[in-house]
Amino acid sequence: MLIDSILGTVISFSFTLFLTPIFKNILTKYSVLELRNKRKIHKKLVPSMGGVIFVFSFFCGLLFTFEISELSEVKYIILSLLMMLFIGLRDDIIPIPAKEKLISQILPILLIIFFNNYHLKSLNGFLGIYDLPYWLGVVLSTLVFLCIVNSYNLIDGIDGLACSISVITLSVFNILLITNSFKSLMSDAVIILIASIVAFLVYNWQPAKIFMGDTGALFLGFFNSILVLDFINTPNETISSPLAFILAILAIPIIDTLRTFISRIIRGVSPFTPDKTHIHHMLLRLGLSHSQTVFLLSIVNLMFILVAFLIKSFPDTISIVLITSLGLLSSLSLDLMVKRKILLRKSN
Repeated sequence: MLIDSILGTVISFSFTLFLTPIFKNILTKYSVLELRNKRKIHKKLVPSMGGVIFVFSFFCGLLFTFEISELSEVKYIILSLLMMLFIGLRDDIIPIPAKEKLISQILPILLIIFFNNYHLKSLNGFLGIYDLPYWLGVVLSTLVFLCIVNSYNLIDGIDGLACSISVITLSVFNILLITNSFKSLMSDAVIILIASIVAFLVYNWQPAKIFMGDTGALFLGFFNSILVLDFINTPNETISSPLAFILAILAIPIIDTLRTFISRIIRGVSPFTPDKTHIHHMLLRLGLSHSQTVFLLSIVNLMFILVAFLIKSFPDTISIVLITSLGLLSSLSLDLMVKRKILLRKSN
């Protein structure tokens, strides 16, 4: 089994490394390029839909690692992942309005909730709430899936960011699940996916030669969402605050989404209106390059995870308040730094 896992990981990495430049050349030849608009920060036209390759390579790695009978046990997970992939692919080819895209994501989410029983069963004492009624668990789970899926889509705005954050989140989730005696199929699948993402990052790092597009971002967000539900619903004797851990692991995507939506609402516009107010945009305004921004946000994400480990014995309610406060403080500090730089430019 170990040899099969290593083989699957090597195949996933190698296929992505080899196929990505070929796919890029095909997209360039037929002018399948990222459309320019006022919120895009890239001056050159770059091929998108790169997620097709690292997802394809990931599934090839799975086929070399597991028997068909093993994969059939998670057929609804695979089917829902493929559905989310095609929603992203459709949006990359012919853009879908934000609200329609959000609604379309509900189908694969409900598929995995009802056929794989992926829904919240308890809040682990957060706000004094433990076991949840089935209907409430389904509703909250749907919202959790939607939030995480789209938060990954929103951070995919600069070279290498979504890939780098995904490597961090997937790695941490896998460590937590493995140490908690979690099923090996999912943990092996995570390693195979990480290998594929790392290979794709070679071409997605600044200056990016290809973007993952919604095809890749929605897939990664959905995959992380599945791990979130697995982690929350798996009993853990060493961690008293699983919800806070989730918040810390997904700190960058979640905090960025919340601050952006709140900012838009305060300005009187729809939270789904695209703009350049994301955290990575703000850091670019401070003069950081794409790669510097990615390094900084990756370090910040790891710091949130470290804080979660330090307070893992705290109740969820206290831990969530602490981590949320840290996130708000970081966000406000960034806004103040950007405003100060703007004022300095005007004064000069």
